[in-house]
Amino acid sequence: MTNPTETPKQTGVEETLMARARALARPEASADEVRPSVAVVEFRLGPDRYAVGLEHLRGVFIAETLAPLPGVPCFVHGITLFRGNVLSVLDVPCILGLEPGDHPSMQQGPAVVVLGNSSMTFGLLAEEVLGMRTVPEDEIQPQALRLEGERAARVLGVTGDGMVVLNGAALLEDPALVVRVRY
Repeated sequence: MTNPTETPKQTGVEETLMARARALARPEASADEVRPSVAVVEFRLGPDRYAVGLEHLRGVFIAETLAPLPGVPCFVHGITLFRGNVLSVLDVPCILGLEPGDHPSMQQGPAVVVLGNSSMTFGLLAEEVLGMRTVPEDEIQPQALRLEGERAARVLGVTGDGMVVLNGAALLEDPALVVRVRY
């Protein structure tokens, strides 16, 4: 019932607002509708975009210096200091068995995405850290990147927009990424 003192214009405004409220109202998502997702930090190296889960992230910083090391595998791009400790910085394409890049567009010191667990810490070389995002697990296609053997375990998959999602746990536990050099 409407108030006899209301004008038709006021009733019309109220109806419009109620219609908008109904259109914008969303029912609560049920447990069946919630999509499992992964929180990641996304970064770019050359034309490619990569991401790694936040559960293994220990930090992100711009390296003032990155010293190359002679006699190490191609995946070790160099070393730098991180929180007072020497940190190996790895080149993701080399880790995946792809061609290492020249990375000529790094005008300033490179960004480093630091991963770690209780037994290993290293950095991943990045030209630019794009930020954090949440990726639904069903959008990560495990077979999209054709890698074999230990290299396949280093990648969770590729998203529909071409971002390669790295398996941080596998990288940190991979004995092939441990380099022992004697000089």
